[in-house]
Amino acid sequence: SRDLDVDLSETIMRLSRVSTAYQAAMQVGAQLLNTSLLNYL
Repeated sequence: SRDLDVDLSETIMRLSRVSTAYQAAMQVGAQLLNTSLLNYL
């Protein structure tokens, strides 16, 4: 049970980090897309 608790909290922390990295990547991508679209207008 103790090992399961540790694994679960570790997995949640890992998921949180991956989610944050994904959100940051999406924001950067959206900014690049907006900038390049404005350059063509």
